[in-house]
Amino acid sequence: MENQSSGVGQVHPDEPAAPAGWYPDPTAGGVQRWWDGHKWGPLQAEQPNPYAPPNPHTQGPARKSLNIAVWLTVFWPGAGHFYLGLKKKGMPFFVVYAVVFVVSSFVFGVGILFVFIAWLVLVILTMVSIPGDTVKVNEVLANGQQVYEG
Repeated sequence: MENQSSGVGQVHPDEPAAPAGWYPDPTAGGVQRWWDGHKWGPLQAEQPNPYAPPNPHTQGPARKSLNIAVWLTVFWPGAGHFYLGLKKKGMPFFVVYAVVFVVSSFVFGVGILFVFIAWLVLVILTMVSIPGDTVKVNEVLANGQQVYEG
């Protein structure tokens, strides 16, 4: 298929030509050579390891799940914002519910109702912003930026 003496050759006239691209070098194992569609070029590159782990820099950023943010918010108001990386926004909800939960644990009976009402109010307040915040965080991550609350 190519001139063995020079390392750069041309396709034999009665052999069909492959499209241009990187192919295993017929003269050297473990490397690829550029085929321009008619002849082999002088450029060589190592063949990629098919068993190598994916490069994290070539993969897109991890997206944040709205479902996880919602369930964390239901479990503990403010936790969904922490998951999204919005600590400043989630902290007030998180702290208020923690205080209500701790104080109410000392007052049985009325305390449980108070905890439930506080939980319900805080969940409703945080659920209003979770879907929009998730979209905004994913847009920032898709642009290769980090989430920053300035």
